[in-house]
Amino acid sequence: MQRSPLTLALLGGLMLGGCTLAPSYDAPNSPVAAQLGDTQPASELTLPGWENLYRSEELQQLIRTALENNRDLRLATLDVAALRAQYQIQRADLFPSVTAEGTGTRQRLPGDLSSTGQSTLSSQYGAQVGVTAWELDLFGRVRSLKDAALENYLASEETQRSSHLALVAQVAQSYLTLIADQQNLAISRETVAAQQSSLDLIQRRYEGGLGTELDVRQAQIALQGALANQASFERQVSQDYNALAVLVGGPLPELQPVSLSDDALDLVAPVPSGLSSDLLTQRPDIRQAEHQLRAADANIGAARAAFFPSITLTGAYGSMSSELSGLFESGSKAWSFSPAISLPIFTGGSNKANLDLAWVRRDQAVASYEKAVQVAFQEVGNATNNVSWESYRQVADKPEVAWTIPIALGDSHKGYRVMGTSSDYFQHFRYGQKQPLIFAEGSAFADTFDLVLGSEVAKTLGYTLGDEVVLAHGLGRTSFSKHSDKPFTVVGILNATGTPVDQTLIVSLEGIEAIHLGWQNGVQLPRHLSAHQSPQHVDLTPESITAFMVGLQSKMATFSLQRQINGFRAEPLLAILPGVTLSQLWQLMSVMENTLRLISALVFFAALLGLAAMLLASIRER
Repeated sequence: MQRSPLTLALLGGLMLGGCTLAPSYDAPNSPVAAQLGDTQPASELTLPGWENLYRSEELQQLIRTALENNRDLRLATLDVAALRAQYQIQRADLFPSVTAEGTGTRQRLPGDLSSTGQSTLSSQYGAQVGVTAWELDLFGRVRSLKDAALENYLASEETQRSSHLALVAQVAQSYLTLIADQQNLAISRETVAAQQSSLDLIQRRYEGGLGTELDVRQAQIALQGALANQASFERQVSQDYNALAVLVGGPLPELQPVSLSDDALDLVAPVPSGLSSDLLTQRPDIRQAEHQLRAADANIGAARAAFFPSITLTGAYGSMSSELSGLFESGSKAWSFSPAISLPIFTGGSNKANLDLAWVRRDQAVASYEKAVQVAFQEVGNATNNVSWESYRQVADKPEVAWTIPIALGDSHKGYRVMGTSSDYFQHFRYGQKQPLIFAEGSAFADTFDLVLGSEVAKTLGYTLGDEVVLAHGLGRTSFSKHSDKPFTVVGILNATGTPVDQTLIVSLEGIEAIHLGWQNGVQLPRHLSAHQSPQHVDLTPESITAFMVGLQSKMATFSLQRQINGFRAEPLLAILPGVTLSQLWQLMSVMENTLRLISALVFFAALLGLAAMLLASIRER
């Protein structure tokens, strides 16, 4: 069977275009330790889906609605669709673009242009199937570009998956924040009712001659402070609703009242330590960085291919005749074949620069991949970003600092947070209208294993002075990692404040350190390994804390100290000014501004008096 040159060229091009000059992919060496912790690595781990992680049916429904309606996630999905289309466009360049074409031409030539000296009338008709400028991919340039487009498309899928997971986490966090603020609002309303009852009682005692006007005024101030807290929580709940509605992508359904200590909000057990760090490669951000690295390798192949000849094929096959009725008759066959080769001889160094740029892009992709692995390892290995004790002491020892309150978080008891701090907390902490913490029963802690309870904790769990309490890891109501060998004793119960203090268990920093003796990476060591670690024989000064509050000698030093902390060289720190502090500073600035205005007015009048005196003196001389 006889084949045309065009057919043979197309078949040969398809067979030869199967190699590339891209470097073979080698995953960079892991920049982190081989294990997450110190125990033996697990052979297999199946991570739960969010449906198993969040057990609340109401929360699950909110997450499903958000996944359907959230605009940011929809944009991420559309980005994936766009890159999929770009990949298909780039992939199509591997194959010849075959077109069918029908043409017809009828032409009259005047006699002075005709070879016969007489005018002529001619016709030409054709029907052809052809290929135009198809690149014969001998050196893999087109295939490398196709591979790069494919990897970019796969990277966008991982970006969309990351957005999916982030949205689930944001909805859950916003939902839990809303519940917490609703509980704070309920507590603040109870506090307002209690303060109102107290004011009524004190008012009646005053009217009966058994109290003083000072008692009435103090009760009124306490009531106004409770009302201010209630208004603040009402505003916060409204903001939480709006934030959750934006994430969900529409109006919220009526939410059922629920408590943070509800079993439905308990999360699954934490991932154990001792797992291989290879498991981190399941994260979408790391998969995205890996696909981007593969795309950079493919771009190197395309840049290398630019140094070699480029061969393109153009051809057509069909039938041509001077009569339309003569098409496809015997003898009307026609074909054309026009191969072309282009060899770069002088490009001014652009090809070399493009190759160098491709290698630089690959080095950047390697660095991004390694950074993604390191960040993932840090996020999994560290529960929080703490402040070192040394940095805390450096700030506390500054001359402009009057007092500090260290705070250490990380443990809980039946869903309530445990806070480690110092005795300065009870002396300097203020809430509402500068109200101090007042004990309903007992006093502040004095021993390592003393415990002070917030009012809601004591009321809900039924604790009284002298009861023993066992703390635990995690925030769920149920925990399997408890410090049963080191219980705490309740020595104090605080009055209701209408703030999160009511939901907190407060212990000393030394107590937090003591219960973690014999523990490593959230796991209790065997007793024979930790028996020598007794609280009586170990320095219980913490290595780090979660945060700390700062009080100053003068308000004028606020912004100066904030700049010093934000520019701290030993480690990255962030100084946050509470809203109350900012309000007081603006009030101070207002006083200063009014004072400056008064001084300016006095200077102006003094200048007018001086000018008037000069005029009078000049008139008298005349």
